[in-house]
Amino acid sequence: MKIRITLDSEVWNPDEKNKKKWIFSDAKTLVEAIKPYVQTRCSAGLEFRSKVGDWCKPHIHIHMDTDTLRNTIVKKLKRVWNDLNDNEVPFKAKTVYTCVFEHSVKEELFFRYVWKQYDSIDAIHKHGLYHQGTEDLMVEHHPVAHQVWLESRQYNIVKADKYLESTTTIYQRICQALEAEAPKTLAAIIKIIINLYVKEEKPINSNTITGYAINYALKINIISLDDYAKKLADRSGI
Repeated sequence: MKIRITLDSEVWNPDEKNKKKWIFSDAKTLVEAIKPYVQTRCSAGLEFRSKVGDWCKPHIHIHMDTDTLRNTIVKKLKRVWNDLNDNEVPFKAKTVYTCVFEHSVKEELFFRYVWKQYDSIDAIHKHGLYHQGTEDLMVEHHPVAHQVWLESRQYNIVKADKYLESTTTIYQRICQALEAEAPKTLAAIIKIIINLYVKEEKPINSNTITGYAINYALKINIISLDDYAKKLADRSGI
């Protein structure tokens, strides 16, 4: 079974020393709650970084073997979570937690996953949340897990940069096409963008095209910024 629990709704700020104490405390309390359900092996870790290495919402990963029903474990975690949060933050699936059984797993890959962001075994012993029956795997597979994460992070950074470059480039080409034809209406702007997409054999995504069109229409004052802002505010119901 693997469990993921997001501990805070805000992205981690390392300067908030007081919050760090309760994040660790809550994480350990939640992990303590599942210990009775572990059969032979369990590894649990706390993470603060995203797949590209940026600070993210602090969360815990728990990987363990168990024959306990999923609902039993979720109910226990929910009770502990509600106590920790004074019932103010609902323990919702996907939003706060995921809890799924994994079948036919390679145990070294399964258990080492939670150690990937720790830079040393000493760090796991000092800051890791829990491990049972996985010491042998830790010695052999932690260095691999951390290296894989570092390489994956670099790959994801490059991928994100390429995506940003791609979206920036197409918007520049859109602006060039619009400036060349000087459209006077939103419909005319959309038509020019669609024509560019067709010429470049790009898939037509109406939401993306509309977003580009509105952006440009606001830029050249075909649409009033004040009017559009009011329209969005009215639609939000805030």
